Amino acid sequence: ASPPHAWCLAHAPAVFADSLTDRLVQSLLCDTPKKGEPCGECVSCRFPDPHPDILSLGPEGAAGMIKIDAVREAIEVAYTTASMAGCRVIIVRPADCLNQAASNALLKVVEEPPSGTVFIFQTSVPGKLLPTLVSRLRMVRVPVPTPQLMAKTAQDLGINGEDLLLSDALLAEPTAV
Repeated sequence: ASPPHAWCLAHAPAVFADSLTDRLVQSLLCDTPKKGEPCGECVSCRFPDPHPDILSLGPEGAAGMIKIDAVREAIEVAYTTASMAGCRVIIVRPADCLNQAASNALLKVVEEPPSGTVFIFQTSVPGKLLPTLVSRLRMVRVPVPTPQLMAKTAQDLGINGEDLLLSDALLAEPTAV
């Protein structure tokens, strides 16, 4: 089976998922991935930012929304040939900053993307995305790190137990009262 052409990484608000998204992008653009991981050696892996085959859509202006004009420009780019890598990647981050008009503009191209274009959406509020858009995405839920993983990472980084307890409290899912 061919890999999905549109992904959505959904994560808890306190989980910083940008590095995971960036790693997925690197894997998609790598000329010689090893076991799904970027090789780190090919021209695409070593290309300095900005990579010509990556287009990022993010919030702009006082409203902090992803604007329809930026989405229209991204759609035009989606139909162009990749410069270096075998594909072009369009990142929408955070995807919950898409307004309804911008989301609707993306629907058709995400449903039937041009060959060689992959969309990656990232959000901590998947419920704000249009259901019609979500239905076209391969949803990947990014788990909150377990206390054991947090403890091991803290130990590896030389972080003390009190600071770890504080970070654990900050990452806890909010509970309804």
